[in-house]
Amino acid sequence: MSLHKLDKKRYSDDAMSRALIDVNSKTLSLRAAAKKYGVPKSSLSDRYTGKVQEGSKWGRKTIFTYQEERNLIEHAMKRADLGIGFTKSNFLRFVGNYAKETKVPFNTADASEKWWRGFKSRHADFSLRAPEATSSGRHAAMTRERICKYFAALKGVLEENKFEKYPERIWNMDETGLSLSHKPAKVIAKKGARAVQSKVSLNRELVTIIACGNAKGQCIPPHVILPGKSERVMKGYDIDFAPLGTNLSVSETGWTKEGIGRLWFQSTFLEHIGNERPQLLIFDGHASHNHMEFIEIARKENIVLVELPSKTSHWTQPFDRTVFKSLKTKWNTNIQTFMSDTGVSVGHAQFFRMFTKSWNESMNADNISSGFVSTGICPYNPGAIPNIAYTPSDLYVDENKLTTPSTTRNPCSSACNSNHTTPSQDDSQAVGPQVPHPNVSQPSLPSSPHSNVVVEASCEVPVPLPLPDHVSSDTQQLESTVFSFDVISSGAQVIDLPAKIDSSGNLTMVTEHEAIESVSSNESSVSECPTDMALRVIESALTDDMKKKYREAFQQGLF
Repeated sequence: MSLHKLDKKRYSDDAMSRALIDVNSKTLSLRAAAKKYGVPKSSLSDRYTGKVQEGSKWGRKTIFTYQEERNLIEHAMKRADLGIGFTKSNFLRFVGNYAKETKVPFNTADASEKWWRGFKSRHADFSLRAPEATSSGRHAAMTRERICKYFAALKGVLEENKFEKYPERIWNMDETGLSLSHKPAKVIAKKGARAVQSKVSLNRELVTIIACGNAKGQCIPPHVILPGKSERVMKGYDIDFAPLGTNLSVSETGWTKEGIGRLWFQSTFLEHIGNERPQLLIFDGHASHNHMEFIEIARKENIVLVELPSKTSHWTQPFDRTVFKSLKTKWNTNIQTFMSDTGVSVGHAQFFRMFTKSWNESMNADNISSGFVSTGICPYNPGAIPNIAYTPSDLYVDENKLTTPSTTRNPCSSACNSNHTTPSQDDSQAVGPQVPHPNVSQPSLPSSPHSNVVVEASCEVPVPLPLPDHVSSDTQQLESTVFSFDVISSGAQVIDLPAKIDSSGNLTMVTEHEAIESVSSNESSVSECPTDMALRVIESALTDDMKKKYREAFQQGLF
């Protein structure tokens, strides 16, 4: 191999850009700019003449343009936000199909491993991630409307009882399960070894922990539910090592059952929250919690109960957000360390020693209080739930509503009092590029390299359309009435939508040529039209071309 093929460029992209600016502005000649910025004259000349695009990378020309590759990445990221992300193999197959559509197929049916490595090296803002398993029911349930109603109700409770002044009176109760058989951590082994084994417990029983803490970061002792048919099973556990104040119950399944919810409320919760009243208890509505058992007691004790919207606890439950992940991580680590040091599997006789250590390490004030902050409970902040939390529910939008314009960016902002809301980090993406409709398995990417939209218009969930300031209409009387709806925002015309209403009241869209011809040959007048009629026209006008035109106006900040 010759030496010049190994000698890569010795100048920066910034130096080349500045040299090109000076040449384009006639400040310097090609030779002078190349000398000043230390770039090759021939390379500068290629960019000046357009032979090579500015920003091009050194090396072989890629199959797709830079913008096409960015569209592929953004499409993959949108699918990940929806909870239907690409695996590596699925993505390579998708790219192969896209290459066929754009008439630049690979040598093989799918994109190759070599292309994948080059693709990753050119784009550093994505990686393969292990997704969290989330049921479709949770995806469908996490809608803005449901969360908005919940925050509106929560706000009323907090203000009526002045709970925000007393974070120590705002409690969250939740339960989780700990398995005696842990997930082994990675170990050092011979490179290329086909079988690397790790010892785990044969006992796969699940022990349930009921935990409760307040917004100030304080927690009360746990209630532990052991799997078994009678209390005799407790004799096999090292209960002397349980956290101070722990209460125990027995259940055949290891989960809560009838009577345990009431027992926890009376013997654990009321015994450790003090005498101040009222106090607030927030919990999810899972049937296993049996909260109906203690509603009457709560009324007598002046305990306000707030039930979280069903199947939303992965975003709205404080302990789910920050505490239980830490508890399970510590549990897994402590079991791994114990088995590595002793060679003994963890069973009933070692359970509470491992649990107490994990509990003390994870139940700290920062972990607990940050859960209330991240869920927007204390301090009250609906904006703490990021916009990405609502994205998967777009897959379950009622198809009858897909073309109905939305009049707000954030439905919670008005009902939940936007004065209390701090925008989350993702608020800027509340209205963004389109997402694929669930019925389309292989949506095509756009042909335009300048578009941020990565699926065909026929399979989009529409961008929420903000209400215009007003809508004017030019009308004339013929066999049918032709309207030219001018959408106005901030005093400037943003877009006009020509439409026609016949004598039967049927509304259809007409071409701009037909509209201009009708208006020019007849007298017309300008008047303000009702909003509902304007929205009907906007909805009817959402053809592929009009969607693109409207979206571009929105993205340019004209609304």
